[in-house]
Amino acid sequence: MRPCTYGRPYGAGAPTGKASAATPWRLCSSGPIGLGVAPLRLPASLAVPAGSRAARRVRTVAWVQVLRCALAAAALVLTVSESWAASTRVAVVKSRALSGYDAAEQGFMSVIGAQTQVSVTRYSLSANSTAARQVAAQIKANPPQVVLVLGTEAAQQVGKAVGDIPVVFAMVVDPVQSKLMDNPGRPGGNMTGVHLEIPASETLQALRRVVPTVRIVGVIYDPSNSEPEVDEITAGARSVGLRVVAQAVRSAAEVPAAAGKLRGKVDAIYAPIDTTVYSPQSAKYVLLFAVRNGLPVAGFSPNLVQAGALLALYPDYTDIGRQAGYLALRIISGEAPGRIPVVGPRKSLLALNLSVARALGLTVPETLRRSADKVFK
Repeated sequence: MRPCTYGRPYGAGAPTGKASAATPWRLCSSGPIGLGVAPLRLPASLAVPAGSRAARRVRTVAWVQVLRCALAAAALVLTVSESWAASTRVAVVKSRALSGYDAAEQGFMSVIGAQTQVSVTRYSLSANSTAARQVAAQIKANPPQVVLVLGTEAAQQVGKAVGDIPVVFAMVVDPVQSKLMDNPGRPGGNMTGVHLEIPASETLQALRRVVPTVRIVGVIYDPSNSEPEVDEITAGARSVGLRVVAQAVRSAAEVPAAAGKLRGKVDAIYAPIDTTVYSPQSAKYVLLFAVRNGLPVAGFSPNLVQAGALLALYPDYTDIGRQAGYLALRIISGEAPGRIPVVGPRKSLLALNLSVARALGLTVPETLRRSADKVFK
């Protein structure tokens, strides 16, 4: 059936094409707007003279039918839109109040919100596990389509406690070390997400651009926190022609002795994401040790660079959130989270400390300086 080609819309001028004053305008018969329906034709036996009162009445009845169709179609569109909007419900759980978590949520919502209307329920965990259990219970009582968990604590305490409700994590360093899953390539269960780790080889390559003479890199770490990461650092260093000397510690109190064992044996220090070694207090000691011994430090955050490291590659937290948003859209579209591989940052940012470079007698290449996202002078 072909679309109706004749008939004057409200407020329009005379129709164009083959219709003319001698050609009666034809009105679409009742049916859904836009589906293409045959023109309304009266049998010859029922034909009425053009311009008569009966003809005007027929046209009036036909227009009423068209208007009813239009109103019905509009109501259908509104109903579908409202149903879709109502079905897109998201819960956001943050481990604590941090600007990085806020940036990740903003990126997440920019992706989800571009596709559909979103109803969001937000939660923030306190320091005790009771709050996490309460949050998990509330989410299970009113299940959303997907839960975004920001930070390791939220992923561990809430993401794993909401049953079969799909979960996307972000701002988690290592999902395996955090015991969220065994295989990030095929997570299984109800969870997938975006981890935070920048490949060590990229950071070490940036270090070599500033310090071409570096050959041996020292790493201080707590095996209970970052032993798998140290294996990756060693492999990454090997890929760019460097060697690693690692010193393990069991507590922050052992950090000074471990640093002393690196004196004279390494050309630089690589700082992994390790809460024992790089807590606020122990990080100060490592940075002070490095400056006194002329050792550049390659780290993992702009805060560490501001405190005295030479450089760091770190994730773009807003883009991490966008990546999580795309994973959530796949889940909303029907994919099982356990079949969606965990992904890493697709974008890294560079922080440089030029005052540290000057103190170490280093010259930062202009191209590297211009590409830096944060420069501390």
